[in-house]
Amino acid sequence: MRVLATGESGYIARNLKERLERAGMECELRSIRNSLPSCQNFQAIVHLAAIVHNKKAGLEQCMKTNRDLSLSLAQKAKEEGVPLFVFMSTMSVYGIGSSDKPITPDTLPNPKTPYGISKLEAEKAVCALADSEFQVAVLRPPMVYGKNCPGNFSKLEKLVKILPIFPDAANRRSLVSIDNLCEYIKNLLDDGLESETKVLFPQDPRYWSSAELAKLIKPNILISKALGALARRVHPGPLEKLFGSLYYAQEKISAEPRFLKV
Repeated sequence: MRVLATGESGYIARNLKERLERAGMECELRSIRNSLPSCQNFQAIVHLAAIVHNKKAGLEQCMKTNRDLSLSLAQKAKEEGVPLFVFMSTMSVYGIGSSDKPITPDTLPNPKTPYGISKLEAEKAVCALADSEFQVAVLRPPMVYGKNCPGNFSKLEKLVKILPIFPDAANRRSLVSIDNLCEYIKNLLDDGLESETKVLFPQDPRYWSSAELAKLIKPNILISKALGALARRVHPGPLEKLFGSLYYAQEKISAEPRFLKV
């Protein structure tokens, strides 16, 4: 199988290329910043390029890149006979800073940020192109973590490395390791879809607390339940992203395609 993945310098793209090539697939990474690449002779497009962690980017800029450019690429892929288009969306389409209730397939998206809004609009635009010869898979992953991972995980990693002690807030988070995410996409490419479109929720087969994640980053860090109780009082507030709960209902959201174990 020949796969084209966008976002050639991106963290997910580079790790995905390595995983697919180990599986015997051919994966080419391309930038779409200046022009759209040819999609001919590819069996799948994995569209990863996007404006993500850029607080200066407003709604107009995010729409132009995350929605309009995604739609243009999907139209080109369809015109050139690519049978499968995988669109990387985000958990941010739900617009939830933290919640004690799990997100299920029935939870309605309600994005709050330019990033989340533009990703949801891109989902709608790309899915409208789907038919029996052009399948669209939409992935809504939670926070990605792993070695040298940028974004929110990088911010947490920097914080944990300077702290001697970390609160145990006993919260619940859906996360996905970069290895599991790449394995998930690889299996999706292997298995294909049973329908014209499908929304999928890649996540680790277990929940994480912020304290467990801190231990993963810095095994010798001290974990304090007393500080955790204080953190729960502060939340919701400035610390809700760190100490609040935000998770997919694993019993209602299937673990397909197959997962690696943590």
